[in-house]
Amino acid sequence: MRPIDRQIMMCDNTEDVLMLASNMLITAKMIYVQNLGGANAKLLLQKLVDDIDERILPVGREIPPEDHL
Repeated sequence: MRPIDRQIMMCDNTEDVLMLASNMLITAKMIYVQNLGGANAKLLLQKLVDDIDERILPVGREIPPEDHL
């Protein structure tokens, strides 16, 4: 089992999973900023968000409650 999967399996509830995801996102952002600089990191993160929106949340689609986790 991969380390991230192992950490997710160790979470007891949704709150723990969301806290883990938030910490992973903060760590990833720090890595991008340290290696790309602030402006380039911001551009990369915005592109990733836009790509996620296009693939997962097509325009005009509401998120059904069961899709949250």
